Amino acid sequence: RARCSRSLSLPMLLLALLTSSAAGRRPPPSSGGPVLRRNAAYPRSRTRLAADALQPPEAPSARAIREFALPCLGLWLSSPVLSLIDTSAVGLSALPGKGASSLAALGPATTFCDGTAYLFAFLNVATTNLYSSQRAAAAAAAEGAAAGRPSPDSESVVRIAARLSLACGLLAMLVLVAFAPLLLSLYVGAETASNAAILAPAVAYVRIRALSLPAALLSGVLSAALLGAKDSLTPLLGSAVAAVCNVGLDLVGVVLLRQGVPGAAWATSVAQCAGTLSLLLVARKKLVPDGGFGLVPRRRPATAARGGGGG
Repeated sequence: RARCSRSLSLPMLLLALLTSSAAGRRPPPSSGGPVLRRNAAYPRSRTRLAADALQPPEAPSARAIREFALPCLGLWLSSPVLSLIDTSAVGLSALPGKGASSLAALGPATTFCDGTAYLFAFLNVATTNLYSSQRAAAAAAAEGAAAGRPSPDSESVVRIAARLSLACGLLAMLVLVAFAPLLLSLYVGAETASNAAILAPAVAYVRIRALSLPAALLSGVLSAALLGAKDSLTPLLGSAVAAVCNVGLDLVGVVLLRQGVPGAAWATSVAQCAGTLSLLLVARKKLVPDGGFGLVPRRRPATAARGGGGG
């Protein structure tokens, strides 16, 4: 019993010391310091609202998951779909005796281009996480109609991600244009690279399609931000625009003009830029309604610059 009483008295003694020290630090009412009163300064209604804000969100229904996930499935298949359209157009319209070599060149070229874009998938993941976090924090702090609008912090995330995607796309484009023969030789192996009928069209395809890498990475970042805003339909529409344009341009360049593998590459590059442009026009109102994407630096007005210098 003595040991039990000692073990119980020690925590009680520490608790009493902490309570007395905390009470000693409180300013007396006569000193003019703030007196915390639960009923006056912090009403119960505000306490309950704060507690409600900390509650986890409700679990989505199966219908909501389907409506969000199905467009996402089509979204991430956009780049392979463009490559599949090129392969179909080249294979069906190839001249006699050249179909096998054209498809043999197009196979590694399309997978190489798609794999290059997938190397920068970290941009999409980071954009979705950061944008959704900033948007959720702003929605928790805002009230009324302001809760549904993007905050300055979330808009800043989109602008930084867009600029970073363009920088990465330009760097990857320069590397592929300059070192496409070497990289493809390592990719397909020495035996296949020794065949000029396969390597030359593949190099041409990679170099032409590399011109659309900045647009492809920018489209991925914008789609990721829209997913963070719980909008999976708008990115799917951008992918649909690119696919439709690719089909039309392949019919003109590959089937009618008989341009073969280079014609398919130009069709895909232009279609990718068209899809990104359509996504930019639609996503601006939803992601950055106040200041735009900031891709082109704006000059300060001359009057403002003079006024700031004179002050």
